[in-house]
Amino acid sequence: GVTSQGSIFVNGIEYDTSTATITINGQPGTEADLLVGMYVDVIGTDDGVIGIATSVTYNSDMNGAVTAVFNPVDGTLEIMGQTVTILPETAFESKVPGINLPEDILLGSVCEISGYTVGDGTIIATRIEVQYGNLFDYLADHTFEELLAGFGMQIEGTVSALDTGAKQFNIGLVPVSYTDAIFDGMVEGDLANDLVVKVDSQLDFDGSGTLTATKIALGSGDGSFGFDLSFDYSNFNYSLDGVVTVDADGSSIVINGQLITINASTTFNNVDLASLVEGTSVNCVGYVNDLGDFIAESITVEYSADSTLTGAIESITVDGTNAGSITIAGVTYKITTKTVMDDDSATPLEHFNVTFLSTADVVIISYYTDPTTFELVITKLERD
Repeated sequence: GVTSQGSIFVNGIEYDTSTATITINGQPGTEADLLVGMYVDVIGTDDGVIGIATSVTYNSDMNGAVTAVFNPVDGTLEIMGQTVTILPETAFESKVPGINLPEDILLGSVCEISGYTVGDGTIIATRIEVQYGNLFDYLADHTFEELLAGFGMQIEGTVSALDTGAKQFNIGLVPVSYTDAIFDGMVEGDLANDLVVKVDSQLDFDGSGTLTATKIALGSGDGSFGFDLSFDYSNFNYSLDGVVTVDADGSSIVINGQLITINASTTFNNVDLASLVEGTSVNCVGYVNDLGDFIAESITVEYSADSTLTGAIESITVDGTNAGSITIAGVTYKITTKTVMDDDSATPLEHFNVTFLSTADVVIISYYTDPTTFELVITKLERD
């Protein structure tokens, strides 16, 4: 996901987007539309540190009303019956006065979620934006033409209770009717239980509480990458952030429901094969072979923060556009190119990174202790 702006950082790589084609939810966009935490697809070239993007595409994973408020015990809330996990690194923004934290979100609030779907259909949020305090305001604020253009409700998850006769299935607790739906990149006959799909609805819920689908497409955890084998992928590498959903064996691993091939050339960074078990957060870099299989070149465990701290910066070191360290109360904390940077100050900067920090700035940091180096590594920094 996007971790900082000013060019953009994705999976720790700084991409120049000055000549890139940017698409936001199917519409032309600009770099200003790329917000911290958005889970994006980038096509371009890089050397592992810097790159040039030719295209950046963002599609929200869910847009809908909250059906169960935030549970601080397990860090989840429900949107249209789907479980959304909010991590310490999740970027949070609210356009609704009085809603400043996940704990403030009310039943019926309309949120846009960006992230990735794991095998059970749960979405791990990299960004959550509270757009409206209730569904009525959301619908009242958009014309019918806007809704048809893509401002409708969105939900992604695993198909269950498929009834081909009634043309209905469930995603989580939400019944979905596909009587008049258009299928994008798939056909109606492809529908099956346990398939991950994304549902768009501009018609909302009917009187029985069933979501009326306008469009159905394969979701991000559909079990295969669906690459067009007529295209030459030999010059492309891919980076995938996600959660292990099936334990690794000697030849494969499943991440976000996607089958990944492991071979003798796969490098395991800060982890061994036996430790890649269900629930482990990882980054996988690899390529696509002639058969359309994703071959893992490297797998790295991604640690989530287990501590938070609020304090004033005493000193700063800068090592590149978005790397370095800060000192708070005499303790040094490391900033990496994967640190999520968010400016919540009175005059927030759109393109915020470590170079804009100053001593005496008050920041809220989420961090973990690296088990190898014992450094305190910041996963998210918010300037207050």
